[in-house]
Amino acid sequence: MLDVFSYNTTIVLVGSAMLGFTCGIIGACMYLKRRPLIGDVIAHSALPGIVVAYWVTESKNLSVLLLGALVSGLLGMAFHTIFRKALKIYEDSAMSLILSVMFGIGITLSRHVQNVVPNSSKAGLDNYIYGKAAGILMQDVWLILGVSLLCLVVILPILRAAKLMIFDSAFAGSLGWNVAWFDYLLLALLSIVVVIGLPMVGIVMVAAIVLIPPAAARFWTDKFKLVLLGSGIIGMVSCALGSYVSAIYEKTPTGPSIIIVAGSIFLLSSMFAPKRGVISLTLKHGKKRIAYTSLLLLSWLEKEEITKVELLRKISACSTNPVYNLLSVRYLTWKGYAKRDGSGRYILTDYGSATFKKNINILGGIK
Repeated sequence: MLDVFSYNTTIVLVGSAMLGFTCGIIGACMYLKRRPLIGDVIAHSALPGIVVAYWVTESKNLSVLLLGALVSGLLGMAFHTIFRKALKIYEDSAMSLILSVMFGIGITLSRHVQNVVPNSSKAGLDNYIYGKAAGILMQDVWLILGVSLLCLVVILPILRAAKLMIFDSAFAGSLGWNVAWFDYLLLALLSIVVVIGLPMVGIVMVAAIVLIPPAAARFWTDKFKLVLLGSGIIGMVSCALGSYVSAIYEKTPTGPSIIIVAGSIFLLSSMFAPKRGVISLTLKHGKKRIAYTSLLLLSWLEKEEITKVELLRKISACSTNPVYNLLSVRYLTWKGYAKRDGSGRYILTDYGSATFKKNINILGGIK
């Protein structure tokens, strides 16, 4: 079992956290540009480059393998651009085509190399598919940490200008800003962080660490800077915690562990976020529904005195949700719109009558 306080473990966790934070920041930019799956194309396109780099050099040096992955990933992006612009193929179709074909080529080459190159069966190329933090050398961790910091140094100073170029590229272009070069820079940074994350997260999962954090952060805020910060923090926590679990339990792949943590954060955000969470939206919708149904009940009480059973029977003809119907009847007395007389019938109060007349337009002019 790995010692959590050891120097090597600390560096691995710091490197993984920095990688997650960088992926979260850059991924948020791509997410807000409505191009979140482009990282998936880069990741799947990187596998042939890793295999070819090992085949040519017969070296497991991470710098060499990642250089091949970067070249292959950029080649995949070039094909994607050609298919989308020159051949007029829809973007999602072009992405599906590129990532599936490139990944298939990579798997085929990997099996071929393991049969042809001596000792290649121990090269650990399969670790790039699912990721494995426990098998990473310390110099590789320092490389991942350094490249992640370099990408942050590049992206952070331009975030203020990036906001305009992401949300209103036409206006940014009218100001003389080179939006195309910004897109190329963003794609280049995304390619670098995706490729550098392959040893830890894996080809299959690395696109998710670029997509899930901004999607989760978006539930909590509408502000650009807070979305980026929240996405970075979620990515950092996901990568650090997932890598630690994978390092402790050596047979646990790192990529799935990281994505399970990120997916759990996304699920909690989707449920409990105060503005966009499922619970919050359900309560907000229910409150509006009950208020509207209660106003409809007031329209009937304005005409006659009826019992609770009659109220429920009437409202059931307009609404199929029995919970909202029952709560709407209780809402009348709780708000003081109606009261019960000695015979158990509901009668309209003066306050209820004034409320009904004030809000009558909501019901489309019921009289």
